[in-house]
Amino acid sequence: MTIGSLKYKLIGIIYYGSMHFTSRIIDSSGSIWYHDGIETASTCIYEGNIVNMNPKDLTSTKHAHQYSTIIYALQT
Repeated sequence: MTIGSLKYKLIGIIYYGSMHFTSRIIDSSGSIWYHDGIETASTCIYEGNIVNMNPKDLTSTKHAHQYSTIIYALQT
């Protein structure tokens, strides 16, 4: 995402649903990792790379029907 001359990179999404939070973390290589403390405990599950992911697939997870927070970082 670009705002003015600044570029931002998506690094995380927090979802709420089924009475708890889940998340996706996007690392510096673009790998997407899913975490649900109830389902995966302390493990993150690799879901693919952001360049191959349909943006619509990032709007929800199987336990959360919509995202509640999107986290961006300023690209340097």
